[in-house]
Amino acid sequence: MAGIEIARKEDLDKKSNINHTHDWKDIENTPEIPNIEGLATKEEVASVESKVDLKSDSNHTHSWSDLKDKPTIPSVDGLASQEDLNSLQELVSTLQTEIEDLKKELEPEEPEDTE
Repeated sequence: MAGIEIARKEDLDKKSNINHTHDWKDIENTPEIPNIEGLATKEEVASVESKVDLKSDSNHTHSWSDLKDKPTIPSVDGLASQEDLNSLQELVSTLQTEIEDLKKELEPEEPEDTE
């Protein structure tokens, strides 16, 4: 029986029973257990998650057909076009020039000095 070691009774007397226990304070190099006071419970987290699942990303979009209570967009039929406004501006400018010309024609001439 080469390679097999047989334990001696005095070696076994130094060993603990398999179902032995220790107090936490007797264990060395224990990890630091963080304080969980004030942290959310699993139920609280699940409640928030269920509410978040009902929300959309802030950058989501909708097609026009998906919208409800759409505003009524008024028709532009019958309104002046840019071309109409340009023509009107030209007419106003022409009229202003003609009025200025008429004012000049109607101004009395100053009499010449005849001394």
